[in-house]
Amino acid sequence: MVEAKLLRVYLSNTDKFRHMPLYEVIVFAAKRYGIKGATVLKGIMGFGSSSEISSVKFWEVTQKLPLVVEIVDEAEKIDGFFA
Repeated sequence: MVEAKLLRVYLSNTDKFRHMPLYEVIVFAAKRYGIKGATVLKGIMGFGSSSEISSVKFWEVTQKLPLVVEIVDEAEKIDGFFA
């Protein structure tokens, strides 16, 4: 039995890498690397280093929300991808 490892990345839906959403860049990179699974979870409320609280409000069209990208595979595969 092989033990799985979880890599968890915390970011915001507004974070970008070369004009692309960072969460998409990470998931597509994991797919190309052959990682077994990746999931993006949208937070409904949270705060980070700025200490500014972000939350889902139905009247806001554009909002900054916390995201979590979870990537799961064997430890060696996760370590290689993270490097």
